[in-house]
Amino acid sequence: EAAQWLEYKHLLNLRATQYNLKIQPDTFHINDDNWRTIVNRLPKDKTWILKPSTLNNGEHILIFQSATDVERHYAQNNRMGGEHVLQEYITNPHLVKGPQEGHKYSIRMFVVLTNYAGAYLYPEGYFNIALKPYQPNNFDNLAAHLTNEHLKHDVHNVIQIPTSQYKIFKP
Repeated sequence: EAAQWLEYKHLLNLRATQYNLKIQPDTFHINDDNWRTIVNRLPKDKTWILKPSTLNNGEHILIFQSATDVERHYAQNNRMGGEHVLQEYITNPHLVKGPQEGHKYSIRMFVVLTNYAGAYLYPEGYFNIALKPYQPNNFDNLAAHLTNEHLKHDVHNVIQIPTSQYKIFKP
């Protein structure tokens, strides 16, 4: 059961909501049955990202510039159905400084959670830096907005740098 909570985005969001964890922007579990109710609750002036609950590697992720755009998407017949997570999109992310100045990035670390021994954080992870520079309000090319390793089969979307290349400074 724990593996499902971590694998499916809508279940992970449900668990975070149950424990009142404030670890993410406004996030909603949305599907074919509840989308009208969710859309009516959304602030109209925010940007939203829609992620299929069961897919990986940025597959079928969409970004909408308003709640009206989300509603227009769900009113279509030719959209992908099923469980999704709709999340407020962070439009002013921290961007890389240095050689890839102005590019979006993510830090990926691995954690093992157990119900008997707590959690273990692996000391090694990696940075994913988008190959395309960040372009606010331009969602035609999601490669600048997503830091998944592959957005299309066998096409790299990021520069992947192991965290071991960076030294940690302690004050």
